Amino acid sequence: MGKAAVALGALLILIGIAGLLFAGGSTTTVVAGTDGTAGIAGADPPPSSSSTSSSTSSTSSATTTTTTTTTSTTSTTTSTTTTTTTTSPPAEESVEEFFDLLLAAFASGDADTLFARLNQVTLDRYGADQCETYAAQIAGQAQDLELVSSTEVGDWDYVTDDVTDTISDTTAVAVVRTLGDQTIDQELHWKRVDGAFTWFTDCGVPA
Repeated sequence: MGKAAVALGALLILIGIAGLLFAGGSTTTVVAGTDGTAGIAGADPPPSSSSTSSSTSSTSSATTTTTTTTTSTTSTTTSTTTTTTTTSPPAEESVEEFFDLLLAAFASGDADTLFARLNQVTLDRYGADQCETYAAQIAGQAQDLELVSSTEVGDWDYVTDDVTDTISDTTAVAVVRTLGDQTIDQELHWKRVDGAFTWFTDCGVPA
């Protein structure tokens, strides 16, 4: 039995070889597996066609446009002008100015001006009410006076109704008064208060 099997196997190999030769000499390669199993029969591998794909790398050049924004800053300079108002002390009233003012007040009946320009010592001596009444009485009585001269005399004794007050920093004003056919030389006394002259008189009865 064993011999017959070997003979049969040899016959089959010979038949296989003859068939190959008859078929055109195609060779079938039998690769035995390394683990003792039959290998996989396969035809000759086809020629290796090496296909090289040329990969064209397209490089897109991206142009970056940079927009520069220029901010124009307008600098506004505010100029502040400070105006300083200097209040100058009132100019001192001149003797001539006050002389004309009194004559005009007498002539026009301006009792308010006559009363307002009385010195405070007169008002203290006679009282404001009595002096206001007196100013109203003499207003309208025109005075025929002529200004002759004036002198800064300093202290002066203001005497009326047996009452005396010494007034400092006074101005003596020489005038000529005309009463009808007569002319009388008189000396008036005024005192500046805050640059303006004030006058003295006898308003009646001391308070």
